[in-house]
Amino acid sequence: MTRPRKIDQLTLPLLRRILGVAEEAQPHHLLEAAAAVRGTVPQLVLTVARRTGAELGPGSTGLLARAAARAEDYRDLVGEVRRTVPGARVVKGSSLARHYPGDLLRPVGDVDLLVAGAPDIWRAAAAIVRARPVQDVAVVLHGPDRLPFVTLRWPPADPWLDRPMKAEIFATPLMGNAAAVGVRSLPAGLPSVLTDLLVLSEERFQRPFNVKDFADVLALADSELPSVPDVVAAAAECRLAPELAELLGATAEHCDIGDLGPVARVVAAAAGAELGRRAVWSRPPIDRSLPGPVWRWLAAGVPVPSVPLRIHDVPAEQTPARTEVFGDHVILRTPVGDFLATVHETVSADDYEGAIRHLAAAAG
Repeated sequence: MTRPRKIDQLTLPLLRRILGVAEEAQPHHLLEAAAAVRGTVPQLVLTVARRTGAELGPGSTGLLARAAARAEDYRDLVGEVRRTVPGARVVKGSSLARHYPGDLLRPVGDVDLLVAGAPDIWRAAAAIVRARPVQDVAVVLHGPDRLPFVTLRWPPADPWLDRPMKAEIFATPLMGNAAAVGVRSLPAGLPSVLTDLLVLSEERFQRPFNVKDFADVLALADSELPSVPDVVAAAAECRLAPELAELLGATAEHCDIGDLGPVARVVAAAAGAELGRRAVWSRPPIDRSLPGPVWRWLAAGVPVPSVPLRIHDVPAEQTPARTEVFGDHVILRTPVGDFLATVHETVSADDYEGAIRHLAAAAG
């Protein structure tokens, strides 16, 4: 006998309860509530409606068609990136989507690519610049190892209705909270389903959990999971026990989470220990021996954003990424463009123009 799937609990009545929409309310009220949570949640509502037999109009059908095309375009892009960086691995949205049944579309807002290190980050970014009409590149440096986190954006098929396409490339999906939980690497050899669960838990450092996260938990609950001790040990090692406990607990308030139920109960103890560690944590002292505030901030675990100086239309793939201190800032010269990493809220016109002149002089 086939075991009932936990994802089958995802129905319109459940979505209405979670989103606080009365049963008698019109469908558009449900979509409005979904949109107030996150831009892709209406797509989840519509795919559940279609799956459960509701009749959709042309606008709803078109929204789902665009969402499916967006996900397909990201899959194509990943294939193109892997021709340059064979080890590139999809995590978060696109990876979670594979746990869903075929008749249930998981909305995907962007594509997240995990690679081995900084050189592969720049190679993957260059591959995307070659493959798509990239208009915006953002770089944030993280941690003592100065790892770049690169975000690229380009126009969607319908810019009047959809957000820009976006790819994020990094050497670890565990960025932490820039305080007691810093940048961490995933333990080696984790099963993919456990990686998905941990990376989903990591999202709590960026935003509250929402109904789409609960749907992800139900999809993961239908997958073959490691043992409870293995899941809890991995969460503790990644400093994610409180976030995993919150995610599973919040989902369990609305749904049966199956084999993840025992995990939710056991991980609570590990969560307490991690919260205790965070409570007594203090930032390491500033290392004054480092040349300039950018390197000092990174050594102390504070992320450092950057200002784009110029973006290359054609990647300079033969040029390795390099850095140089420039006053209080650091110039990042990369295959996809040049950036001014800074700890200041604003960069003065003099500093910006000076960096541009410095790059021009170096090129000439």
